[in-house]
Amino acid sequence: MKRTKVLHLASFDGNIGDNANHNGMRYFWKNKLPIEFEITELEIREFHWKRRKFDNSFVSLCNQHDLLIIGGGNYFELWVENSRTGTTVDLPPELLQKIEPPIFFNGLGCDPYKGFSDTSLGKFSRFLDFVLSSDRYFLTVRNDGSKENIKRLLGEVYSGKITVIPDGGFFVLPNGENFFPEFRNDCSNVLINLAGDMPEIRFPGELNYSGFVEEFVSFLTHLFGISRGMNFIFVPHIFRDYNIINDVLSGLNDEIRRRFVSVTPYLHGMGKEKHIFDFYRKADLTLGMRFHSNVCSIGLNTPSIALLTYPKIFDLCKGLGLEDRAVWVNEKGFSEQLIAKTLSSLEQKKDIKQRYATIKEGLVHDIEIVMGDISSWLERNRLI
Repeated sequence: MKRTKVLHLASFDGNIGDNANHNGMRYFWKNKLPIEFEITELEIREFHWKRRKFDNSFVSLCNQHDLLIIGGGNYFELWVENSRTGTTVDLPPELLQKIEPPIFFNGLGCDPYKGFSDTSLGKFSRFLDFVLSSDRYFLTVRNDGSKENIKRLLGEVYSGKITVIPDGGFFVLPNGENFFPEFRNDCSNVLINLAGDMPEIRFPGELNYSGFVEEFVSFLTHLFGISRGMNFIFVPHIFRDYNIINDVLSGLNDEIRRRFVSVTPYLHGMGKEKHIFDFYRKADLTLGMRFHSNVCSIGLNTPSIALLTYPKIFDLCKGLGLEDRAVWVNEKGFSEQLIAKTLSSLEQKKDIKQRYATIKEGLVHDIEIVMGDISSWLERNRLI
């Protein structure tokens, strides 16, 4: 099998959900593409930290490889005014045309929800004009409403040329470990992911961040009072998640937080996702704010409730026909609905698992089709 030197530009440190994405996607690269990837990882945050630039030195690095893969990740955010593409991927046509190997844009997210301007849209459309006009590039977006966002913002002339690929997190492969002291055999184990970043965006209305914390504490307290057989396991995906976890724990009464609460480690880097997402695999129910908290729960066939504070997560649920598995928790009074949905979810675990298994089958079918398209594209670009 032909070995191909690949430069993979993505997030590898700092958000365990990104590692889950790469974990699942690389399984399909290995098993569905007729080449062997020799991957060099390049952390995209090095560009955010100003350690690297999208310039001729980056071009030179790319040209030492046979293939450049960018993503997956939410890199088509449109608020980046100082970018030459209006996005995190600051690769304008004048640089792209200097990069000799073909480029695979892997499951990127187009996210307009942090804001955008006519200027950033113009830059983005210029970038898409160039990329979509050449077979040297294969552009895919993830199944989180990104294609619909591009259609709404720029029109079907763009969206119609873009391929949707399921996020790799749906296919994450945990370790399958057996010993988890955080879990209790005498309780329902509820895994909770709360997002501690962007509080001004997540809670823009009448219910502010402090109001959410207060009501979420009330939700957990009432839930525990209804059914004392409840064990809460908090799982941070990024370091900021510890802030909101601490605020919630500080509000709980002492018995609950000492006897019925655990917090998983904060881990990052490729391979660490195998441990963290074993918690998701083993849980009776997950409550998650973050994208990959929900993606991986579905993929691992674990009943879940999306805690909606950001439209992108609703777009994900809508695309999968799972709007009923979500609750907006940035609106006052959410706790009543969340209590009812939590209790019913624990009672209906078998039905939810069957529903998720059917969705997973469809996602496997979808990604295998895209892998066939990628294989043909690699052959056209003489990498097979």
